[in-house]
Parts: sequence; C-alpha cells; structure tokens
Amino acid sequence: MAVMKNIEVLRTRSTRLHPGEETLREKMQSLDHLLKAHKAQLDALVLAQRDQVTSGSIHQAPTTDAHLLDSITKAHTGLVKLRDILDKDRRDMDIIRKMGGM
Repeated sequence: MAVMKNIEVLRTRSTRLHPGEETLREKMQSLDHLLKAHKAQLDALVLAQRDQVTSGSIHQAPTTDAHLLDSITKAHTGLVKLRDILDKDRRDMDIIRKMGGM
C-alpha cells in the first residue's frame, strides 16, 4: 500500500512513471481490487453465519468444558445406538444368507 501511495504522489506531481513502474502500478491496482472483492465476500459470509447463529438455525460450538463434555457424550451415545442397529442388521443379513435367501 505504501508503494501505491508513493506512486499516486508522483502521479499527482505530474512526474511520469517509467514503463516498469506503470506495469507494477497496474498489477498492484488489480491485486488491491481483488483483495477488496474477497474481503467483501468474506464479510458477507461472516454476517450470514452470524445471522444463522442468532436465529438458531445453526448451533454455536460449546464454550465451556461442561458443554463440550455434554456434546461429546451425546455424540457418543448416538454412535453407540447406530452401531447397535448396524450389528443387528448384520446378524439379520447373516441369517438370511444362511437360509439361502441371498
């Protein structure tokens, strides 16, 4: 940014830029424009996520150890239930195979 300011100062003083400096100025303006565009996109995403969190459509990450432990316990309980269901389905499939159904 400091280089761009220096270039602008020279330009306003009617000092001509060398061809290499002009090329650099154009590249820097292009990069500056690109950075501003990406920053605007990022800001929009942050605002959208903040809106989702405040509206309750997305859950915030646990903020304390107790909340974290509770979240992990619930996830573990869900995985145990899922494993039990899959084990039962596997046993059922083994019985079907033994009976010659598959």
